[in-house]
Amino acid sequence: MQRVARALDTPGARHELIGELRSDHAGETGVVWIDRGSLAVSRDPVAREFAQRHLLATEQRHRDRRPRQRRSAPA
Repeated sequence: MQRVARALDTPGARHELIGELRSDHAGETGVVWIDRGSLAVSRDPVAREFAQRHLLATEQRHRDRRPRQRRSAPA
């Protein structure tokens, strides 16, 4: 996300958009850590199951958003 924000950091880029991207990234990071913390300390099976499902869904969204990397041809 920072790479996207830096790419948009051009003279014509709106500062509000860059701030929004950074805020979104911070929020997503916070959600992941909250879910991990819940799994680390909670004994409630319902809360643990929710945190596990939410964490997996969040990680899947991150994978879906990630640009595909090109692989070089074997030498």
